[in-house]
Amino acid sequence: MKPIHTLGSLLLLLLGTTAHIQAQQVSISPGLYVTATGAPHLVFRSLGLTNNGNFKAAASTVTFTDSNNTRPVLINGSSNTSFYQLAINQDVQLEHNIAVTGNLYLNRGNLQLDHYTLDLAHSGNIIGERNTSRIIGKQGGAITRTAFLQAPQNANPGNIGVSITSAANLGETVITRGHELLVQGSGTATTNRYFDIAPAFNKNLNASLQFHYLDAELKGNESELTLFATEGYAWKSAGKDNSNPAGNWLIKNKLDQLHRYTLAGPPPSAAMQVYPNPVRDKFTLSLPATASGQLELNLLDQAGKIVERKKITTREGVNTIEWNISRHPAGNYNVVLKGTQTGTVKIIKE
Repeated sequence: MKPIHTLGSLLLLLLGTTAHIQAQQVSISPGLYVTATGAPHLVFRSLGLTNNGNFKAAASTVTFTDSNNTRPVLINGSSNTSFYQLAINQDVQLEHNIAVTGNLYLNRGNLQLDHYTLDLAHSGNIIGERNTSRIIGKQGGAITRTAFLQAPQNANPGNIGVSITSAANLGETVITRGHELLVQGSGTATTNRYFDIAPAFNKNLNASLQFHYLDAELKGNESELTLFATEGYAWKSAGKDNSNPAGNWLIKNKLDQLHRYTLAGPPPSAAMQVYPNPVRDKFTLSLPATASGQLELNLLDQAGKIVERKKITTREGVNTIEWNISRHPAGNYNVVLKGTQTGTVKIIKE
């Protein structure tokens, strides 16, 4: 059996005495126990951590730092690594799940989740997150935080980014934050952030939800943001009751239950185009759509009477529809779109 190595006091890259350094990684071998006592400070300068053994953090602080390194260092290995205090002073990329039970300091650089999970357990906190140093995971990955919420008032467990107010007892609540861009048919996705909120008691909450975000996560017009919610696969607009673009937050009140939320703007207007126009026999209609669905097109004469109707199936993207109107007399007409989007375009029949 390999010995248990105890690390005490201040440690600056001395893991070489209990582990080995290979390819810019400090590697803890299988069967090896690295155990901290007291509150040592472990500094990884231009080095990542491969944990194939056992790392016991105790009250230690681990710092990843390098002001000149343009590539992220890696935290990987076959074992889950749990930190007490973790300081990010350069880009760090996960290749395995980690936990932080104390504070996660975002001083410089980003923490890239890359499909993996950062678990803040019941006590972890995010400190200093901002546009230039944040947690990202566009390809997947999540942050989780668990908290017992009894009549919470603006409770933002672990500074995860969502504040909950309710007079009810929610019990043990698991909050998951993801960073994928969620595109839904009923709206245009505009932020790389979403939350899953799962209370033990999730009924008659009359809750207020304050959704925080960063400018760096926006993918659209901030002033048009509204809350979208889903209990499964279908997204629906939940609206908003207050927002502050300068403060990067949005509030929705009177939520009976809590589920999955993201921020989005309204669907783009159906900017229909007709060519040729004027038209003699037939024209082509160009119709953008945010999702596939069933739509109805009506041809109206100058008196507003429907003289012809078409039902069409659209796909996401730009759709083209050919329409022969040679049998109608010359004059001005309007093509009116009804269905999940609305739009009108005027045509001249020669």
